[in-house]
Amino acid sequence: MKLQLLTLLAIFFISGCSTSQSDVDRYNRNSQKVDPYSDSVFNTIKDNQRVYQDQLERKSMGRNF
Repeated sequence: MKLQLLTLLAIFFISGCSTSQSDVDRYNRNSQKVDPYSDSVFNTIKDNQRVYQDQLERKSMGRNF
């Protein structure tokens, strides 16, 4: 009984390790996760900070010319 269980465990382990990288990549491309917090306050603040930084960069570019 123990030998059969050990054999099955070894077979599962070997088959799991032998999965090619292309299979893993294909799985990762097909399983895109949806961000449940995409409209959260934190993301809105980050977006506004990016806009503000862009505006500051444009202002500083205008002064150099």
